[in-house]
Amino acid sequence: MAGELRPRWGQPLTGIISFIAFFLIAWLTWYIFSDPRGPVATFPYPFVLYLAMMILVGLWQHMFLGDWPFQGMSQPARGIVQTIVNLIVVWFVIHVVFYRVLGLGFNFLSQSNLNALAAAGQAILPDGKTMDLAKMQASHFAESAVVCFVLIGFFSYPFVTILFGKWPIRPSDLPQPQAGLAEIGWCSLLTLFFYTVLIVPFWGLVFGKMLGTSFGINLP
Repeated sequence: MAGELRPRWGQPLTGIISFIAFFLIAWLTWYIFSDPRGPVATFPYPFVLYLAMMILVGLWQHMFLGDWPFQGMSQPARGIVQTIVNLIVVWFVIHVVFYRVLGLGFNFLSQSNLNALAAAGQAILPDGKTMDLAKMQASHFAESAVVCFVLIGFFSYPFVTILFGKWPIRPSDLPQPQAGLAEIGWCSLLTLFFYTVLIVPFWGLVFGKMLGTSFGINLP
């Protein structure tokens, strides 16, 4: 685990400087990647999708893995390396775990699947018309569904640590990364359970009412 954080310039000066620095970085990042007037202009998706997943992966990195294996690095090198690793993991989780693996059972968790169905004319609207690819891409169904998973995860991942003191994983005194990976696995199981019970029925309703079809959950 990283050492105890201490204010470099005392308080409240450290807090004021940190707040201004974070605000400017966030403002600049938002303008570059998300603002419709910026160079990339990905508002609201996929920017929000990546941003939300980065927060969840950051929770895995720090709360579960204790910044392993970078805990011994000095700043700012550790922060830069962990941010790069975070982005790589985020890409893998979205495009492989959700789009390729979970998307096999739930099309609404795979923008690639939805785009393919729309392009093939298999996205049927209530009036009998097919949804074209451009309209499906503009709807961002999959990105919204993944963000819902992240929102569930904001509770279901930390509550094991905060309310249960990492039970039943940490009492076994596993070293890192075994302890962190075990916690991620256990909390992911709980998150998938909560998501399936609370969110999947909602998406079935969305596709049934809005699109007149259940193709979003791979059911007849």
